[in-house]
Amino acid sequence: DRLLILGLALGGGLMCVFLLGKEALPSLFTADASVALAVAPLLTYVAVMQPLNSLVFVGDGILQGSKDFGYLAGAMVVASAAALGVLGTGDGSLETVWR
Repeated sequence: DRLLILGLALGGGLMCVFLLGKEALPSLFTADASVALAVAPLLTYVAVMQPLNSLVFVGDGILQGSKDFGYLAGAMVVASAAALGVLGTGDGSLETVWR
């Protein structure tokens, strides 16, 4: 339970960093204004996913520590199939990838 709480707290903190810095963060990685404009709205999606991501990473670590690699492989196949299905129904835009 302690790892899940710590992971969720870290994910919440990262979410706040991304939300508060979504205007400034793109300029750290590119000098191209059009790229920064295209990426800035997507950081909201990235920010909102951070708490869930942190819990998933804690779960991955627990499963790897218990050497349950078969379950991890099966979960990866299911998640990849779901992602491909979602991406196949979109319009191919950058925002569709992050929804």
